[in-house]
Amino acid sequence: MIEKFKTNAEVIENGDKYLYGNHVRMPLSIERGEGAYVFDKDGNKYLDFIGGIAVNGLGHCHPAIVKCLEERAHTILHCSNYFYNEPAVQTAKLIVENSCFDKVLVSTDSLEYGAIAKAWGAEVVYRDQRLATSSATTFMVLEDLLRNKVCPSKLLTLLQPTSPLRTSSQIADAMRLITLNFAQYDFVASVSLAEHASHLVHPLAADGSLAFFDIDYSNYRRQDSAEYSPNGAIFIAKPDKYLAQGHFFGEKSLAYIMDKESSVDVDDDIDFALAELCMTRRLIGR
Repeated sequence: MIEKFKTNAEVIENGDKYLYGNHVRMPLSIERGEGAYVFDKDGNKYLDFIGGIAVNGLGHCHPAIVKCLEERAHTILHCSNYFYNEPAVQTAKLIVENSCFDKVLVSTDSLEYGAIAKAWGAEVVYRDQRLATSSATTFMVLEDLLRNKVCPSKLLTLLQPTSPLRTSSQIADAMRLITLNFAQYDFVASVSLAEHASHLVHPLAADGSLAFFDIDYSNYRRQDSAEYSPNGAIFIAKPDKYLAQGHFFGEKSLAYIMDKESSVDVDDDIDFALAELCMTRRLIGR
């Protein structure tokens, strides 16, 4: 009969006695996991920054993963690389078809950020002094890249770092949108449902009054006003068309619509806190 231990201390005491000492173990007996957290035998909760050794950081007990493992347990759990198996082929196909860039460039004036980008396999283009100021516009930076350093033959994609909740599948979807409509359109820009309808936004009068807000708001329903605004997450362009026009919008531009959470744009501390909250919710699968 297998003995059941009741506390951390019991597990650790017996572990030190019977387990081979090839690892220096932390004094915790992990009982279960949920999302990004693990719980010890005594019921204490810990944020898991380890996950495992040589594994993917997928969290613990996500329903989709549990379902997948249950299904595979009824067929085959492990298949040697000496054979083909359908899930491996399906996964490889998804990875290749969603890898839509020939080259990734990071534009920065920071040696620290440049080193991080290089460590992840990107090419780094360091900005000169003229472009390393708060007054430098996106067009100035892209124009410098396209005219002087690199000019992709087909498409340019701009991914700004202030959109941390944008996903790889959304980028791939936006790329497919422009590819399927390449003959008719020159640009794709991501948008999301506007926070406020345009007729609700006005300047204040010189005396600080609401003189310009002369609409009857008593019957206003946001659901009746489906307006969209750029969210800054994804921009795609034909390089020559972008250089000629200087922006990503207009009648030759298609909208790629994104949800509110993925559209969070970090401009200040409140935005950062919101992005952090949304990211945590994603990690724990809620």
